[in-house]
Amino acid sequence: MRFELEADLKGAKRLIAPMVQKTMNNEVGQLDRLKRVIEQAEGARR
Repeated sequence: MRFELEADLKGAKRLIAPMVQKTMNNEVGQLDRLKRVIEQAEGARR
């Protein structure tokens, strides 16, 4: 899976950019964990 997000933040919105980046990093981490769980479940069925 590939996910890409790009935003051109200007003005006051630039102040929230670090929070947005942290949230996105956490969400990507959740996807990584989900992938591992799915792969482990598939391996257990074989």
